[in-house]
Amino acid sequence: MKHRISELIFRINKSFVVKRSGTPVELYQYAVKLSEYIHRLIQTKTDSVWIAQRGGRSKDGNDWTQVALLKMLGLSSQSDLKTHFRQLHVVPVTISYELDPCDLLKTEEYLRKQADPQYKKSFGEDIEYILLGLKGRKGHVHFHFNKPLQDELDVFDTVQNNKKQLELLAGIVDKAIHLNYRLHAVNYVAHDLLSHSSQYANRYSPEEFVEFNRFFETKISKFPAAWKEEGRRYLLGIYANPLINMQSQTK
Repeated sequence: MKHRISELIFRINKSFVVKRSGTPVELYQYAVKLSEYIHRLIQTKTDSVWIAQRGGRSKDGNDWTQVALLKMLGLSSQSDLKTHFRQLHVVPVTISYELDPCDLLKTEEYLRKQADPQYKKSFGEDIEYILLGLKGRKGHVHFHFNKPLQDELDVFDTVQNNKKQLELLAGIVDKAIHLNYRLHAVNYVAHDLLSHSSQYANRYSPEEFVEFNRFFETKISKFPAAWKEEGRRYLLGIYANPLINMQSQTK
């Protein structure tokens, strides 16, 4: 919110701020307030709420639900967690981008953090990410909306511990997201390049393999020589991980 551009983007999206700094007591009090606000919006049918499954969503293509987020949503519960989350009408949403316009920036950020664990993006870099994410080439984009979680929450009855219940819920959300990716040739090529195999060669043509191999190598060539292999692994992972996670849910 320090810049007019980010402020306008927030307002257009009807966004609300999630505080991430303060004392433990302040953060807890704000989490309760946020949880009550979200619950009230849903129960009064004022609006729906779109929330990432963890802070910043995934940067490496690994979409895994943060249990702490579910804990926050449950802080406003006036009953058992199963009833509370049924009232929230949780709808897992899978977003699939054929191309990630920020893939190079994400990889470069990862490499900088490997070299300097204290590294943090500057405000200007954050704005660059936002604008590139909005304007950059994404190719085919697909949204899959699951049905609201209702009967699936009966699994809460198998455990009494709230933490265990939230862990089960995270697994339910993850499975719903992972099984509904819309994958493209670039995902299969990235997987085979990463694993040095031709496991999914039937999912792309020879021409597509050449095209996306060149696509990746052009980006990899921008990394410092000492970090090329690490950068290659991370970049390919951005595209391969959705496929890997989907396959893990079918085993």
